[in-house]
Amino acid sequence: MADNTPGFTAEEVQRRIDGVPFSDWLGLRAESIDNDRIVLRMEKCHPHLGNPEVGAVHGGVLASMMDIACSYVLIVPTRRSCVTVDLRIDYHRPAFGNSFVVEAWPVNRGRTITVAEGAIRDEERRLITSGRALLMQR
Repeated sequence: MADNTPGFTAEEVQRRIDGVPFSDWLGLRAESIDNDRIVLRMEKCHPHLGNPEVGAVHGGVLASMMDIACSYVLIVPTRRSCVTVDLRIDYHRPAFGNSFVVEAWPVNRGRTITVAEGAIRDEERRLITSGRALLMQR
């Protein structure tokens, strides 16, 4: 059986998130981390809204959540930064909830490129957004 001990703990990931102004602004919180899955949470706040009259989180905020979570799928086991080569986002419904969880996992870990997928759900576990990222280790 493969060792699933992560290279970073949830606390270390949280310190990294807090140290990046944009990630900190999103308010992401590391919930669980291992080498095969990462779960981050975000509470909705006014600056996250696309149109305040509608009340849904902006699609760019959701795409950023996905990008960050997928990136940590590569960063956690290797302890090395990465860059996003490609990011695909599918929006399934408006993000009207107050709390959102993004879960990401590796699909294929290559020598140069890693593919990760993820899903964002609201507090009622409804699928809001799904995505796929191609990431390159730096």
